Amino acid sequence: NKEYDGTTAATGTVTLDGVIAPDVVTAIGYFALTMATVCHVKNVNVTIITLGGADDGNYSLATNAGNTTANITAKELTFTLAANNKEYDGTTAATGTVTLDGVIAPDVVTATGTFEFEDATVGDGKNVDVTGIALAGADAGNYSLADNEGPTTADITKKELTANVTADNKVYDGTTNATGTITLDGVIAPDVVT
Repeated sequence: NKEYDGTTAATGTVTLDGVIAPDVVTAIGYFALTMATVCHVKNVNVTIITLGGADDGNYSLATNAGNTTANITAKELTFTLAANNKEYDGTTAATGTVTLDGVIAPDVVTATGTFEFEDATVGDGKNVDVTGIALAGADAGNYSLADNEGPTTADITKKELTANVTADNKVYDGTTNATGTITLDGVIAPDVVT
């Protein structure tokens, strides 16, 4: 058995029946899987079986090829998480990327997850939890993940507001004093900002 490596290469042993003790006779062969993808009970062709050992000259093989089976198990991948900085929007929603380590070229395997800030307030290096990390892509079936969640960090920056200023008319009073109103565009409900 072997872990998926993108090739049909295989290893194994050839055991001989019929060697008379104490003769020393061994055998080796070329092992190759019929396909490289993950599967239980995958066919393995064994060819070019040859004899070796001190007494191999006293023996011959009925055939120099054969078949057997073996399993190819999924290759376990690790990942690196990176969350994107964002402008404050009143929510804990986050975005980011999951970068896989260990994918064998040219296999097509990607990963996604759900990113969420620990809280919605502005700050640098805020904790981001990533959950539900899952594999996708044409070759995802040949791989597994060591884990399906993890932490990372990102910044929430302040949201820039636009101020609308309106001054009130007044009766002359000999001063430059004035009154008016300032309304803000961009405040996210139900935040209280004046």
